[in-house]
Amino acid sequence: MPHPRVSIRADVKTALAGLAGIAADEVTTIYRKDIDIEQLPEIMVLTPREQVARVAVDQVDRTIDVMVIIRRKGGDDL
Repeated sequence: MPHPRVSIRADVKTALAGLAGIAADEVTTIYRKDIDIEQLPEIMVLTPREQVARVAVDQVDRTIDVMVIIRRKGGDDL
């Protein structure tokens, strides 16, 4: 069973790739600082932070932040 963060990123990536006008190869779960402008648009799905609290011997409460970063070419319309 994958870690909850991996599952959440995969689910969000699938949901975004299913939207009209977004190609599946535009969505990634890897943060890239430097990107060539010819590779745009790019959508990144990240889970940068997770808080875990044990609420019982056999139960854990997780709070996971999900970030979606969209990079696209700008023009006069922006």
